[in-house]
Amino acid sequence: MPNETKKREGFVGRVIERIGQADPRLIEAALRHLLSQRQLLEVIFENLQEGLIVTDPKLRVVACNARARRWLGISSRRRVVGDSLPAVVGVPEIFQFLAQTDFSHRGLIEQDFRLPRFGGICLQLISYPVEKDSGALSSVVFVLRDVSAARRAEMQERQAERIASLATLTAGIAHELKNPLNSLQIHAQLANRMIDSVRERDEAVDLDCLETSLHAILEETRRLARIVDDFLGAVRPTDPQKAEVQLKRLLEEVLDRFKQECEEKAIYLRLRHDADLPPILLDAHQIARALMNVIRNSIEAIEARRAEADTAGEQAVEDTITILSRIDGDDALLEIADTGCGIEPDNLPKVFEPYFTTKFSGTGLGLMNVYRILREHGGKAEIESEPGRGTRLRMRLPLTQRPVRLLTEEMAATPGDEETP
Repeated sequence: MPNETKKREGFVGRVIERIGQADPRLIEAALRHLLSQRQLLEVIFENLQEGLIVTDPKLRVVACNARARRWLGISSRRRVVGDSLPAVVGVPEIFQFLAQTDFSHRGLIEQDFRLPRFGGICLQLISYPVEKDSGALSSVVFVLRDVSAARRAEMQERQAERIASLATLTAGIAHELKNPLNSLQIHAQLANRMIDSVRERDEAVDLDCLETSLHAILEETRRLARIVDDFLGAVRPTDPQKAEVQLKRLLEEVLDRFKQECEEKAIYLRLRHDADLPPILLDAHQIARALMNVIRNSIEAIEARRAEADTAGEQAVEDTITILSRIDGDDALLEIADTGCGIEPDNLPKVFEPYFTTKFSGTGLGLMNVYRILREHGGKAEIESEPGRGTRLRMRLPLTQRPVRLLTEEMAATPGDEETP
């Protein structure tokens, strides 16, 4: 880089030395051409459909076009060159974002804002750092786009998907509720007959039989509650309440909920987290719920494989659930891998469909809810599995801050990896 700079400086120096020897008319023509080019660029700059602001590394305004002035609430008569960008912004939400965000980390940053003052449009702000040849920050370019139509299209697509699946969900819920309700009725009748026997014939109560019926009633009541919760989670529209979240902290909180259960069942929980992963804009409650759903499936899959191994007389193996978080392109990748029973290839394409389950007591809505939550975050779910070996589910979430350094596809384990037996 320094050699290239010296070459350019040498070229400019030679031009300056010889400019006095050039024909004045040629110099005048060249200057007129440069001036016309500059005027053309200024016209284009001012008439862009996007708002465009260029600042120095300290966020002092270098250039700002008309569209950016309008969206940022800056008067067209105000001279802003040299002023601090946050100080001239007239939109509180954007001012707060600019004032609180560090743009010196060299990464691209995106943020959406809904602006009631402009009819509720959705404005996307993207910052691009520009570096010098030496690697130092030269300037920051801010681009403002009206993404209202795109966001409306995304919302309409999600609504269409909900409506399309609602018929399947409502038809299936009757069937799912019927079985536990029948069981409740049978065991309630048995308990009632025992009570009648005591009252009418003064017979002793068969406590074991009564306990079995009451236990079945409690289990079916829990099953009904789970069916209703999963159903509501699948059909109820929920706008994610997003905030910047440190993914490692969220993962640790989720794993803490399973720590005791996994210790009792001799299942090892492993967390591998990329320290360079920046904060992610997400709804912590929803993503935690999705993670818990996947981990719960992993625990049940491991128990199912153990039962199969016991029946076949196979030797026990170390069972693990590994959670990996890392940067993968423009996404934050969460990967949950287990050593469970796996999923048959024919069933794999159906796992995100409503009411598909291979478990006796499953509702078939758990992974559908995981899929829905990720879609509402602009992410997606991917799954691969091998029967008898385990399942790997990947949850992708868009990065709002993109560091320049991107990790390779397979992240090697580091001394900082955490393991919870």
